[in-house]
Amino acid sequence: MTARYLLPPTVSTFAPFTALVALRATVYRSLRDCVQCLLAVAAGAALAASLAAAAGIHGWTFRTAHPTRALGGKN
Repeated sequence: MTARYLLPPTVSTFAPFTALVALRATVYRSLRDCVQCLLAVAAGAALAASLAAAAGIHGWTFRTAHPTRALGGKN
């Protein structure tokens, strides 16, 4: 509402529309980046799992090689 007092009438008329367009673009970009990041993490996890399976590394290997196990811990 302060745009009405600070800007000429022709500009203040489009201020809410401009804010809406900018907000929509920002939300869309954020959601797009989020989906892109999730897909990249999923692709990386799938690649790591397939390479580990090809190398013969299994989930229990990580359990037995846990650092606290080497130090005498119960984990």
